[in-house]
Amino acid sequence: MRSTLAFRPLAIGALALFISWQIVTRTLVAYLVTASPDLARSLAPDDPQVLLALASDAADGLMRARQASLNGAKSDSPSVDKDQLKRWAVAAIAAAPVNPTALRILGQLASAEGDDLGADALMTGAAHLSRQETPALLWLLSRAYTAGDVPVVIRYADALLSTRALSQPVAPVLASLAATTKGRAALQELLATNPRWRAEFFAVLPNAVTDARLPLILLTGLHDTSAPAKPTDFQPYLRFLENRKLYELAYYAWLQSLDESQLARAGMLYNGGFDHASIGGPFDWTLNTGAGVLTEMTAGPDVVGKQALRIEFTVGRVDFGSVSEMILLAPGTYTLTGKFRGELNGRRPLEWQIACVGIEGDPIGHQAFLGTERLWQNFSASFKVPAENCRAQTVRLVHAARSSSEQFITGIAWFDDLKITAAVAE
Repeated sequence: MRSTLAFRPLAIGALALFISWQIVTRTLVAYLVTASPDLARSLAPDDPQVLLALASDAADGLMRARQASLNGAKSDSPSVDKDQLKRWAVAAIAAAPVNPTALRILGQLASAEGDDLGADALMTGAAHLSRQETPALLWLLSRAYTAGDVPVVIRYADALLSTRALSQPVAPVLASLAATTKGRAALQELLATNPRWRAEFFAVLPNAVTDARLPLILLTGLHDTSAPAKPTDFQPYLRFLENRKLYELAYYAWLQSLDESQLARAGMLYNGGFDHASIGGPFDWTLNTGAGVLTEMTAGPDVVGKQALRIEFTVGRVDFGSVSEMILLAPGTYTLTGKFRGELNGRRPLEWQIACVGIEGDPIGHQAFLGTERLWQNFSASFKVPAENCRAQTVRLVHAARSSSEQFITGIAWFDDLKITAAVAE
């Protein structure tokens, strides 16, 4: 009896040690399955999840090699033992019969061997079991697109975009689909449901199209739906057009993003009274200011119920940046008018400038401000838009410092009621 009692603590201790070892090794292996599959296999060579992780990486490489071969390119993926991959996948299925990853791997093997029907059945099974099997969903999406099966393309695209941030690979497929009347109608119907991935999709779509007008068609096609496109949905497209110097299309697209009240304020210069928060885009005010200055559109002095542009400088060197807005004026003579009040002290003034976009050198018009004006004062500056190399212009407020020693300016400036008018022909 005594020997039995003496043995019991040893047995309990051994059991506890064994359990602890199992917990540690299984937890470690579970971590290494994704972090380092080869090391995980050295610890647990027969673990189905380890084999599955190894097989998954190898199968993805196999598919990349096949795609490169179909495209006539040379693959840098290492050679793969297909029989070993199949054994690993089958072992994983034996351990867990309902295993979507194993089905997907077998589907990739079937595809690599040219068995598209077998691959379709296996990939479909994997996708049915788990929407997280991205390679299976992408394969099925590509196959449906090749077959011209629009509803299936839409279904798999929605599944991919709903579960993963995959707009980059999916957007080109949907862009190509939308180039057809049937495909565009189906995509438009899906976008009208306002899926949670819609904003991200519109952000990457411009770089996926071959026709720069397609994003605008899709965006404006939502106007009469229960979920019309927001101004923010237009912003990536507007930046895309601006970067490619498609200024006229960008301005037209920007107008399409406005509601009726905003559209009523559109003219040669938008929101010149600074009464409304910026809606974004190149054709509204961008306040891009830096250290040592506060710039805001806020209630102005002696302007009841209205706002104005306020700039306040701190003491010391400042990095003003700019307040700017893009405009589109035809060649001709114009006048910029507005109101100013404030107290500015420094070596160089604030200056409203009108310049041609993308053209270095002197602006085509300017008006400087320095000193004290305690009451609102009108100002005007005439300028001429040349007939060449000036398809778009910017109206910008800058600090006209030419060196760091001239960046010292203090005080407050207010601006209001900016307008641009064309000269009356005589």
